Amino acid sequence: MIEGDFYPKYKLSNYISNQFNLNVGYQDSYKKISISPFADVIFNNRHSQIGYGASIVGFDTKVDYKISSKLKLSSGYNFRYILYDNINKELNNYIHKFNVALFFEPKSNSLLRSNVFYEESFFKPIFNAKGYRTFGLSLSWNNVWRKYLGTQMFIEYQKIHHKDLKMIFNKKEEKSILNLDMAIWNPRWSWKNITPKLHFSYRVVNSNIDIFSYKEPKVFIEVAKFF
Repeated sequence: MIEGDFYPKYKLSNYISNQFNLNVGYQDSYKKISISPFADVIFNNRHSQIGYGASIVGFDTKVDYKISSKLKLSSGYNFRYILYDNINKELNNYIHKFNVALFFEPKSNSLLRSNVFYEESFFKPIFNAKGYRTFGLSLSWNNVWRKYLGTQMFIEYQKIHHKDLKMIFNKKEEKSILNLDMAIWNPRWSWKNITPKLHFSYRVVNSNIDIFSYKEPKVFIEVAKFF
């Protein structure tokens, strides 16, 4: 899968991500077990200057269990190792993530999903202040209304604790993040399983270090193709 962000005004934030993965597993009528090795190569227009490009390698493991015809429980573990290019290679780090999700499908064109997760990153001791522990909750609802309108609602809350002092501020950063997203699309506007979706998103970050607090509204079009 290829994805990216393109800002006409804030060009330094533009990037392209090339993702590759392989999925293997076992499935029967009640459960599904899978493991997916993956790689992700990220490019942006600062790569040739100060080396913000990165490569990510890792794997996902997932276990799904069917409780009933409408209810499913899923648990997963994700490991990824991030390798930066050029002068930023000292920032190489690895991340563990555990999550448990519950899916409820009241009808074929509607899906509710709740999720709880824990994530922790590990850096070299000199950059330990960049390391963090995150606890998060999310809730989403996807629905198709009479085949002409699809909607997706998403809300997520995260609490993040950094592991060491930020030297300039002489304190450990703690912050909360609220992500809100709504997407709409027309299921009939599809070509070879590619359906564009219009997203309206809003992100609020509150940090105990004021300079890191901000609000970010965003409108974008999602176009995805899975193989």
